[in-house]
Amino acid sequence: MGITYKSLSKGITQSSVSRDIGSFLGISDKISSAEVLFSEQFVEQSIAVSGLKYQNQLRRVNQSAINNSSKTQFSSLKNIFKIILNDGSTNIQDFIERISKIEEVEFVEPNYVFDIGEIRIDPISNNKIQNMEEASVNDPLYSQQTNLTQANVDDVWDSFGTGDGSQVVAVLDTGIDYTHPDLEENMWVNELEQNGQEGVDDDGNGYVDDIYGYDFINNDGDPFEDQYHGTHVAGIIGAVGNNSIGIAGVVWNVQLMAVKVLGANGSGLTTGIARGVDYAFNNGAHIQNLSL
Repeated sequence: MGITYKSLSKGITQSSVSRDIGSFLGISDKISSAEVLFSEQFVEQSIAVSGLKYQNQLRRVNQSAINNSSKTQFSSLKNIFKIILNDGSTNIQDFIERISKIEEVEFVEPNYVFDIGEIRIDPISNNKIQNMEEASVNDPLYSQQTNLTQANVDDVWDSFGTGDGSQVVAVLDTGIDYTHPDLEENMWVNELEQNGQEGVDDDGNGYVDDIYGYDFINNDGDPFEDQYHGTHVAGIIGAVGNNSIGIAGVVWNVQLMAVKVLGANGSGLTTGIARGVDYAFNNGAHIQNLSL
């Protein structure tokens, strides 16, 4: 379950409340554990982004109109907690309703489970790829990619090109097989971690050895695929085009960041997905894809 309380209410700071959110909200008897969801570094970055948005808004409209508008809210990642109840028989909806009435609480929600549905992807072997008949674009499976022609993506290639490698697309899914012959050239690489020391957070982003992204299921720096849905999605987005292998991605030259938020069973929790979104943003992703 996730709870966030108003960061300015009663002058309470995150560090002081994080010691005992249960006592602060009067629910100590109901919870077995609580943790701050986002790291201090990411909280500070989100506050800075929120402040920038506020300043940009001030430039566009009358300041008094902003001050008088109840719709103007600039939230950050501060004071968001994950709590675990100590009694499995507790009625979640009743508990949420009770907590929502506390003045200091902005929102509370269950730790929802998201998944990829009933879709299951079987990996295509390299032999099968190489034995397919070549099409006009020399990727052997291009002739079967009717989705590209239906979306007129080939017309976009003609008019605007097939990508220059500057865009970072985070794939929040079951991970990516970053050794796949049709993807490895387009993987986002955290060079400081790749060229750094194993077991050390070389770039200081709060995550160790996150060379291709991060695994929020197993909480480590290796977001390697163990279900194949994420690899399938990554291929649609950015498989290397015109390389005589497999398929052609929508963008042939792109950086694919692997953010593993779904496990081998194809599902993951809201809290892990939230961390994944935050990680992708703070590590330079221009676009985030969540096929769940």
